[in-house]
Amino acid sequence: MNIDRIVIIYDGTIGMDLAKEAEGIGLTVDLFDMRDDFMQKILNQYSAPAKKGYRHGVQRNFSKNSYIQIFKDVDIILECTEESLNTKKILFKFLDQICPAKTIFATNCFSFNLTVIAAETKRPAKVIGLHIDNQGNVVEIIRNVATSDETVLRSKEFLQKLKKKILEFSDYPPHLIHHMIMPMINEAAYFLMQGVSTAPEIDNLMRIGANLPIGPLALADLIGLDDCLIFLERLYASTGDNKFYPCHLFYKYVKSNWLGCKTRRGFHNYQDSLSV
Repeated sequence: MNIDRIVIIYDGTIGMDLAKEAEGIGLTVDLFDMRDDFMQKILNQYSAPAKKGYRHGVQRNFSKNSYIQIFKDVDIILECTEESLNTKKILFKFLDQICPAKTIFATNCFSFNLTVIAAETKRPAKVIGLHIDNQGNVVEIIRNVATSDETVLRSKEFLQKLKKKILEFSDYPPHLIHHMIMPMINEAAYFLMQGVSTAPEIDNLMRIGANLPIGPLALADLIGLDDCLIFLERLYASTGDNKFYPCHLFYKYVKSNWLGCKTRRGFHNYQDSLSV
């Protein structure tokens, strides 16, 4: 079964970029901004305390909305919204009621257990994680405990059309890439804070000495220091491992709005140049 029609629910650039790529290869794409009134109404409705007839009431409230018809013939829904477990659970519960049985539910979630999100639906076999990297080139396919081989195969075929590099992993939040790169970034930040060397020199050491394409502090700037702090805090909370305890510089810089490339100032200064 081919994937020809997709819905992307987004609140940032990843969703918008993915939509452009999908439209570029001839797929039918419908975009829903999480900040729009329609999506906020869904969140507010489903956040309310459950009452008798609640589920059917929600369906009646939205049944006359023209947007609902879009969801009734969609092959895959890609959810690329903020890292809020509650938001994702609400969305998937709602969509499960209005989408056809064929629809795959994909989330870009990287901080939460996919199986918990899938449990909000009656189709856990069709729930999958598609974690897209910051550059948009690599996609990690994440299975929950019930994800079917058919769901993985259809998702792969869709990603291959978009010419993505595909990697497969089991559900292990936060994702493995964060488990591996965040300690390196955190350690580099500690070296900088302790005055061992400057940011350019620390990055040069890892680029030249370890043959990395980008230094850890420049990578942190690219990811966003606010996001790095979130990743470290969640990793530390979930593991208790001190290697994930955030360096104080992250708090200092985030409070100063030095978030990296997106604010032109982070561990490096990008005021006069976009490259380090």
